[in-house]
Amino acid sequence: MKRLLTVVVLVFSALAIAQSSDTVELTGLVERPAKLSLADLPRLTAETVTVSFLSGQGPEQHTYKGVRLAALLQQAGLKLENRKNDKLRKFVLATAKDGYTVIFSWAELDPEFGAQPVLLAWEEDGKPLEGERGPFRLVIPGDKRGGRYVSGVIRLEVRDADGSSQTR
Repeated sequence: MKRLLTVVVLVFSALAIAQSSDTVELTGLVERPAKLSLADLPRLTAETVTVSFLSGQGPEQHTYKGVRLAALLQQAGLKLENRKNDKLRKFVLATAKDGYTVIFSWAELDPEFGAQPVLLAWEEDGKPLEGERGPFRLVIPGDKRGGRYVSGVIRLEVRDADGSSQTR
């Protein structure tokens, strides 16, 4: 019975993920959680980058348009506790509509530390990202492999090093 319940929960979770694919949810340790649609993102400062990386299909080169992940999260406002360098304990768990997940430390994104220009992109080679690859994709200039180029991003959740996504 316990296995059946687990399977049912997984199926409903997958359906919920599939249905929410036209927005990206900002959640977790942020002051202003939000669900952003494609129409919301171009209002932020957009950047265009050309990147090369190795994928499972071989070398790829593309030009993407999007907003910096750091700027998006700064707009949402990180929830910080009064402890030394608390923001360095934070990380972002990015989830795709197929359930694929990757993480980014806040330190690698933060303009005061690593300042990695990770983009939440909506356009590839001048065309909107669609289908399984869209409408949002994370783009990581400098990564040699495309494993963190998450296609179909539906959720960006800020968590603390202890794993929590809620303030204590």
